Amino acid sequence: MAKLRVMIVDPSLYNRMVLNNILVSNGYSVCCEVSNGFDALANYEKARPDVVIVEATMPDQDGVATIGALRSKHLDCRAVLMASAGQRSDVCQAMSAGAVDFIPKPINERRVLSVLKKL
Repeated sequence: MAKLRVMIVDPSLYNRMVLNNILVSNGYSVCCEVSNGFDALANYEKARPDVVIVEATMPDQDGVATIGALRSKHLDCRAVLMASAGQRSDVCQAMSAGAVDFIPKPINERRVLSVLKKL
């Protein structure tokens, strides 16, 4: 089975690099990296990802709002929220907005791969 095409949405260049390295080294394709929710919306159709990994805390539009906007415009969008333990309410809100799962932070290769394998 082909590995998923992933869009990464995170304002932190460091986090995007870490996640990209984990994904690529495990055979996933990173089709797009953006630093905010507005760019995720603008690039979704062109990138055509199988899954979008979205950071919970972002300026202007947080991860929950980004997932809600993606899902309202693209019903088939599979989005995963990336959040720290202190953001439990964000995880619940993201799941209500249509997220299919969440990745706990700090970013851990085993956890990232476990979530993606379920999709």
